[in-house]
Amino acid sequence: TSPAMEMSWNILITPIMVPIKPNMGAIPAIMARIAMFFSNLYTSNLPMISMDSSNMHLSALSGIPTISIWGGTHPAFGFSAYGQPADYHLQTPASSLKCRPCSVFGNKPCIYTTPKCMEMVKPQDVFKTLLKFNLLKVKEKKTTVKL
Repeated sequence: TSPAMEMSWNILITPIMVPIKPNMGAIPAIMARIAMFFSNLYTSNLPMISMDSSNMHLSALSGIPTISIWGGTHPAFGFSAYGQPADYHLQTPASSLKCRPCSVFGNKPCIYTTPKCMEMVKPQDVFKTLLKFNLLKVKEKKTTVKL
């Protein structure tokens, strides 16, 4: 049998609260917090998991491996994460959902009551991608045998 595997999770939770309309004097402090977050993520060797958003772009530009999840938009429209392999883009194939992609910018309402394109990308898909590209810190559990 193969040895038991133990996942070494380093959880980095740094909420960054940004006012909807910050005053100009607050912007340098907000940017400093954001820079610190991405610096910590980069030095921890952890990947970023993000939807198609500014977080995805900031992470990729910071040199952090970035797994992006695509719903109504598509990375082929020119908005993919800079420098990230295409295999890091997780999305429902258009053959599985005929309405996808529904818009260039993701600003059109979904024709379904819930966003099927996002529901079809499962957490297991993200986990498999992390394992496939060795983006998780996985180590063998050490066992001792008493004789």
